[in-house]
Amino acid sequence: MAYPLTWPQAMGMRISYGAVITLLVVTGLRGVIMNANPIENWLGAK
Repeated sequence: MAYPLTWPQAMGMRISYGAVITLLVVTGLRGVIMNANPIENWLGAK
């Protein structure tokens, strides 16, 4: 069951999420986080 949000709340969450991702990319933290946990771990590869 989805969390009941009004459309203005959903848009606010989307903008907030975009701002956080942009900040991570600009500061270089996204790359550090992505390299700390290789994609093989996400996919469950042995």
